[in-house]
Amino acid sequence: MEDRMWESFTEEQIRTEFNMPFTSPFRSESLSIMAAAMKLLPPAPAKILDCGIGIGWSSAWLSMAGYNVIGIDSSDKIIELARKNITRYGASVDLRVGAFENCILSSPVDAVVFFRSLHHTNSWRQALCVAKDNLRAGGTLILVEPGIMNGKRKLDREFMKQHPTAVELSMPPLKSVPMLKKLGYKRIRVFPNYGFLFKLINKPIPLTFGALAVYLYKWFDGIVAAEKEIEAK
Repeated sequence: MEDRMWESFTEEQIRTEFNMPFTSPFRSESLSIMAAAMKLLPPAPAKILDCGIGIGWSSAWLSMAGYNVIGIDSSDKIIELARKNITRYGASVDLRVGAFENCILSSPVDAVVFFRSLHHTNSWRQALCVAKDNLRAGGTLILVEPGIMNGKRKLDREFMKQHPTAVELSMPPLKSVPMLKKLGYKRIRVFPNYGFLFKLINKPIPLTFGALAVYLYKWFDGIVAAEKEIEAK
């Protein structure tokens, strides 16, 4: 997100952000997706680059799970807010100000995570390329991004009206996976968010619906995992 967008946040909106994801109307989906993403990560204490951390709750939780976390966001203001939020959790995160589309680290990381942040930049292809450069050989990329309905819902339209500098792209797996293949990522997999389907039909999801769930999440909020190729010796 751009600095100007965060500058337009009211104190009430900032307080709401501080209690994310619990104050989000999509909190059940966010919690289930976070749990799935952590399952796909390499074991702690792996080094993780969390791209576009916003208020920093995802970085804080990863740190509390034992990971060494680098958190980056383009806004000085939001990084300072993230610092306060992360301190409140008692977590430790290496916070940096910068655009993740251009962030080249001095040493590679074990995993790069985009937790609902990649869809906020028009340079998302470049961001995926840079993420691959920052990964060690065999490292893991995790994408947790909104699907085809993003930007079309009433809540999204109201948000963009309040924050006209915000970028809100749709980022379903059917859009990101072809680019990952083009960039040379390997072992690309798509996983469903069962929290969304639970909310949709308001009952537990039988495991036999797994194939249907994966198909649906190629269009909607699927979790994408990919790896950087290990160079042949």
